[in-house]
Parts: sequence; C-alpha cells; structure tokens
Amino acid sequence: MKISVLFIGLMSALTIEAQQADEFDYFSTNRTMIRNDVQAVLMCNGLLTSGWTLEQCFRTETRLPAKPGRTR
Repeated sequence: MKISVLFIGLMSALTIEAQQADEFDYFSTNRTMIRNDVQAVLMCNGLLTSGWTLEQCFRTETRLPAKPGRTR
C-alpha cells in the first residue's frame, strides 16, 4: 500500500516537471508569408497601377509596420 502511494506521488511529480516551459509559435510561418504577400501586392500596385518609381515605392513602404505584433 505504501509503495503504491509513493509510486503515484513520484509519477505525479515527474509529470509536473515534464511540462513544456516555452510555447512554440506554430503560426510564425503563416504570418511571414502573409506579410511578404502584402508587401508584394503593395509593391506591384505602386509600380504598375500608380506608375511610381521603385524609390517611391520603398519610401512609401517604410511607413508600414515591418513586423506586425502577434495577435492571440
């Protein structure tokens, strides 16, 4: 009886220690892809639709946030 109680207590203590400390960001690849796609659309819109030069596109693009914050 004492051995089974000791075993259960030891296993529960080991289970608590085995929990993952840091969260893994599973969506970072998706956010990077979306950010790059938006950048490509804005660049094409500036070059082809608005008739801007490449320098004007880059100047306008610097006003946009480079890396949006995480939303969870």
